[in-house]
Amino acid sequence: MHGLEALPQIADLKNAYEKLQFHIPTPPTEKELALYSQWARFDARLGEIWIDHLANDWKKLNPISLNEELLRLPWPAAAGVLLEFVSNKIRDRSVRDHLLTWMHSVLYGIKPAPFQMFYISGRKPGSPSMLEDSELPLQEYRRWGFLARDSLVGKQSFDRGELSPDIRKKYLKKLCSSRMRIDLDTYWNEIGKVISRRQAERDLRECAWLKPVGNTRARQYLVTRTEKRNRKAGP
Repeated sequence: MHGLEALPQIADLKNAYEKLQFHIPTPPTEKELALYSQWARFDARLGEIWIDHLANDWKKLNPISLNEELLRLPWPAAAGVLLEFVSNKIRDRSVRDHLLTWMHSVLYGIKPAPFQMFYISGRKPGSPSMLEDSELPLQEYRRWGFLARDSLVGKQSFDRGELSPDIRKKYLKKLCSSRMRIDLDTYWNEIGKVISRRQAERDLRECAWLKPVGNTRARQYLVTRTEKRNRKAGP
């Protein structure tokens, strides 16, 4: 199977929003949740609402039934991405451990997709946004064979997303290629605040081609001559 039998229309998405947010006319079934996880590839807002619903109601759902429904669909790994973000929203460590056990049953037998863009619409082919999605993806997507940078959880969440050290290094190189100095806020905003501010500060402090200047609150980081030579030498 290469894709869905029918693409979601505006009316379909509206009904899905109402099901997930207000349980109108009834809460979504495991079959509907599985289908909505596929539709999230066309509508990021639906993915965010799906994640909010699961973060609150996952204990009420049968993981085996949800697994069976996902395996009938063309992109079951999409649910893996969404559930990664669900786990990010849970602050209580003991609850999170129980959730991870539940997720293991939901995702049993589901393998990562062959690497591809997560969002099927919304990105112009060859655009800078699509290029950045492919080069700087969040780990939540990459673990399941997808490429995208959008965090699907809010700022209030325990953890908004995960970037591997090599991806964070790419962000820093991109920043340093166009300026002589950077500061913590510049880097943290560029990276989408998906890591903690403390981790961002540690990245800057440990970067081999940056030299800290100034006190802690107003500290900036100068791009060293070595890194400038590396940039001129080519990729």
